[in-house]
Amino acid sequence: FSQMAQENSLKEVAFWLNKLCINITGASDESVYPHFQASLNILSCTASRNTITGKKGVFLAVEKVKRKLARNNASDALRFQELYLILERDGTLKNIGEILNLLLSLSNIEQEADVLCPQFLTNIDDDCIPFRRPENQVRLTGRPLSCDLNLYSLHKNTSVFTVPNRVQSVIQFYKSLDASKPAESSKENGQMILTPSKHQTSFHKIPESVLLNDLIYAFQGIDGSHIVFNSQKNSYDASVDMPMNQKLVALRLSELGWLYRKVKQFCVDCSKPVMGNGLIALSLCESLEEHFNEHYRQLAILEAQIKGSVESPISLDKPHFTWIHLSVWALPPMSKFIMLGQLVDFCKGLKGGALVSKIYSFVNIGNPVLKNVVTNILTLTCKPFLNILYKWVYEGELDDPFNEFFVAVDNSVKEESWWHEKYHLRESMVPKFISGTLAKKIVGAGKNINFLRQICENWKSGNREEILKKSYELSVLLLLEEDQEGSLSKLINTEYKMTSYQVLQLLINNYNLFNHLRAVRHYLLGERGDFINYLMEHLEPELLKPAGSLYPHNMSSILEMTVRNTNAQYDDKDVLARLDTRMLEASPTDKGWDVFTLDYHVDGPIGTVLTAECMVQYRMLFNTLWKTKRMEMRLSNLWKQQMCAVKLYRAIPEVQCIMHSLHLLLSEMNRFINAMSFYMTAEVIECQLVCFDKQLAKSETLDEVISAHQSFLCNAFLRLFLQKNSKKLLTQLRAIYDLILQLGDIQEFVFNETEKELDHRLQYSNLIDQRGAQGMFGTTAQTEALENERRKDFICNFIPHAKAEIKVLKSSYQEMFHEFLLMLAVHPDASLQWLSYKLNFNDYHKKKDSRLSSSFTYKHRRLSLINTLS
Repeated sequence: FSQMAQENSLKEVAFWLNKLCINITGASDESVYPHFQASLNILSCTASRNTITGKKGVFLAVEKVKRKLARNNASDALRFQELYLILERDGTLKNIGEILNLLLSLSNIEQEADVLCPQFLTNIDDDCIPFRRPENQVRLTGRPLSCDLNLYSLHKNTSVFTVPNRVQSVIQFYKSLDASKPAESSKENGQMILTPSKHQTSFHKIPESVLLNDLIYAFQGIDGSHIVFNSQKNSYDASVDMPMNQKLVALRLSELGWLYRKVKQFCVDCSKPVMGNGLIALSLCESLEEHFNEHYRQLAILEAQIKGSVESPISLDKPHFTWIHLSVWALPPMSKFIMLGQLVDFCKGLKGGALVSKIYSFVNIGNPVLKNVVTNILTLTCKPFLNILYKWVYEGELDDPFNEFFVAVDNSVKEESWWHEKYHLRESMVPKFISGTLAKKIVGAGKNINFLRQICENWKSGNREEILKKSYELSVLLLLEEDQEGSLSKLINTEYKMTSYQVLQLLINNYNLFNHLRAVRHYLLGERGDFINYLMEHLEPELLKPAGSLYPHNMSSILEMTVRNTNAQYDDKDVLARLDTRMLEASPTDKGWDVFTLDYHVDGPIGTVLTAECMVQYRMLFNTLWKTKRMEMRLSNLWKQQMCAVKLYRAIPEVQCIMHSLHLLLSEMNRFINAMSFYMTAEVIECQLVCFDKQLAKSETLDEVISAHQSFLCNAFLRLFLQKNSKKLLTQLRAIYDLILQLGDIQEFVFNETEKELDHRLQYSNLIDQRGAQGMFGTTAQTEALENERRKDFICNFIPHAKAEIKVLKSSYQEMFHEFLLMLAVHPDASLQWLSYKLNFNDYHKKKDSRLSSSFTYKHRRLSLINTLS
């Protein structure tokens, strides 16, 4: 009986709905059917399936209306309450709750009604139909269609919430319904856009089971009978004659298929035999294939459920599995494939460590399910990368045919530059879960092994295969820990320390690294004073010759003689065999002093520390110290000559003033050279060597030894005026050295002329003594006149000329020296500023040059430093 009553009620609703459509549209009975069908769909989308009946339902409806009215005007809510009480006491209306819900739904223009259709309306015919959104398009965002079924409205902007306005809007809508066009899909900015089609066709509803099957095919990238992929538009197209509601559902759910195709195409492109894809990209495709297989498995289960639901006799009139169920089912795979689509977009064109880094950036996603997906992909993708890493760290083998690893190799490097240039870090390929410090240690670990194997030929693998096997068994997830105490960090640090210790101990014990460093210090930096003094003393006659007339074998023989006659003879034979002389490139005006230098031959593994560039720097340091030592020795010889000349030339009182001037100038120069010699040897070389020894004692790896050695050379270069920003200082210092050599030339000239004058006077005195012994007058008027003329010429010509030469030299020296002090005072290095203070500690030179009055103040130094840096 209840079923018959429900059928009668259904017919009555259909009858009055049909009459309503005829009155509103003014159409005939035959042509009103589409509008009647659309009206049923509207009711299906706006009426509630969960409507509460009885007194509770009426109460809820009244409360909803009162809340809505109270939001605008409280008096309207009170008026409604009064009218409702009158209507309730009258008792004429039996379904007050349903009427209030209908009126409430009609009044909702901007806000969607939260009620759906009654249960019996679902058996009349089609589902709800879509209406055009603003701008005539619907954007697919990956949300299920069930979330958007109630987003449609018959109105755009209505300012008055009245029933006549509502009816007028319905009339206008149905009049324009014939002009409406079904949607087409297109692709814009990475999202699928539904736009109106160009041709209007009649609605022919497709059976839901057929639509579901087509969607299952679309989820696998396969074209169905009504849903096909348009490769030109890069989007899915639905059948033209499909109803709008079905088309929207189909196109929205087909986004999963579009994402599947996108990810699948990425795998196809990476699998092509194109040079450069690499093993890591193939591993990424393999990990994606596993998710494809899981997707296929879920689709097979879903297809079985749909097939069982359709074939069941119970579901012939009412299928259990509908597109709403499919929309809910598609939510998890849709979110996963959206993430995979973004992943492959970011990974296009990448390979190796850069590809791993990009995948790793997705690990911190907030969704735990998607995070597990990304972690699984990263785990599989990292396997080739970790295989390369382990082989490099434990065996020193770089199995990287596609240049995917962050260690690059240059096979064209020569043996002497092997350690510094053979392997280098490719920073773009370092994964994000490997820090820069750890990456350098990885490079160093493999380089240590190859250094022992190729250069030292002393590599023993031991139980490396077992260690390598244990490393492969280590979980990849543990290797992805970012902290410095992670599993990967512990593995690398242990291996790096072990191989570095082996390399350093081999160089120290088997190749006497420290002995060679000590030998370079002794001979090229002048620590063996007896050796340097003896060598300079015996080389001086040769080095005074023009550079073109020197012969290397003469230099070598003097070097061998120096070794035999000094404490150098007790050094190691290997060290002495490496010691040699070298002649630099000479110009036509150069002398031996300008081109001579000592050299120390280095080869084999020792060349890793004492590289060719380092030996060039050592030769430059030797030349600077050698020239200073030469000036010191030259001034010492000049002083000896002066001490002897003072006694010899007492018979010529006219030259005593010249001798005094020479002595003063020599003392001034000698003080400067002694200060410079002490500064270079004690304050620069010795202090830097002490620091170098301390760093050397702390060094645990060869790289630390090399770094300490380079730091020593750099500091020595800076303080000995050999860097680029100190070239003017070095030029000024060499100019002062030239003036010292000029002093030797002037003194030699003065002593020669004085010696001649002394000889003439002794001869004249002997002549007088001889003639007196013979009983004659000691001299004649003519002889005496000639002697007086000669002495007058000596006093009037030679003495003023010698004084002038000494005065000009002294003036030039003081000017050069003051300029040197100024340059030191404004130098950015504090040690050179301190040297300027030491050279003028008593402010004596301030009286000579007014520029020095402000150059030693703190303010002047700071301003000079700022100007220098700018």
